[in-house]
Amino acid sequence: MKRLIATLLVTTVALIGSYQAKAIEDPYQKGTILAGVHFAALPGIGTTAYGEYVIVDSWWKGHFSVGAQFGYNRRYVRTFDVEMGDLFDFSVVSEKTKWNYYAITTRANYGLNITEQFEVHAGVLLGVGLTSTKEVPETGVGFAWGGTMGLRYFFTDFLGGAFELQYTGYSPFINIGLTFKF
Repeated sequence: MKRLIATLLVTTVALIGSYQAKAIEDPYQKGTILAGVHFAALPGIGTTAYGEYVIVDSWWKGHFSVGAQFGYNRRYVRTFDVEMGDLFDFSVVSEKTKWNYYAITTRANYGLNITEQFEVHAGVLLGVGLTSTKEVPETGVGFAWGGTMGLRYFFTDFLGGAFELQYTGYSPFINIGLTFKF
């Protein structure tokens, strides 16, 4: 059994190593602009808008882009308070608070074009976040940092769909929407 597994492993590695086809397409050209608008969810719901500019078009068979992003997220937080009366008399008081999260960040991504239409990317987000609510007089400004990974699939040369996972603490985690290439 060990010989069979070793033979299959060696055969698989040899086939992958001998594959002569072009595995990765040419990256986006320097000066390409990528923009997008996403519906975002978890936690809460929101939206994200971004723009990127490709500054390096042949970096490790991929492209490197920088840009900016604006994110909005609305979360509802339910708090419970138990009020004790007599020994067997208590009541639960529930209060729902609406929190608004805003983030303005810079965005730096490295992307690989798997096919002419399909691109995968990963990057970092750095910027400022704001937390506000009407119910509680508390507003906070903080440092927003995090990462993003995602994919874009272009239906035409100009218009495509996008899916991203992000984390900044101020933006929603799952982003699905449209992307544009200029």
